[in-house]
Amino acid sequence: MAHRIRSSGKSATETGEVSQDVWFDNWEKGLDLWELARHYLRTDTTISLLWFDSDDLPEVEVSRFGARIQDDGGLAELTGELPWPGRSRRR
Repeated sequence: MAHRIRSSGKSATETGEVSQDVWFDNWEKGLDLWELARHYLRTDTTISLLWFDSDDLPEVEVSRFGARIQDDGGLAELTGELPWPGRSRRR
């Protein structure tokens, strides 16, 4: 969308649904990505605002560097309840 209004050669604003692969690599398919693009001819500047509907956001955990965190199963989550001691004693 941003490319289209920039190549039109005039100041313009457009809003619409776009394909995720236009903006993101290795992103989940099938999500509705929206773009608000605006081109300013006088300063030759184009800006785009991208967003997903909150219901469509993928539930992917990422690190503070933006890398996906893969769940390897790991340890079970702690519940805060201690197990009842068994009959055997440690030696």
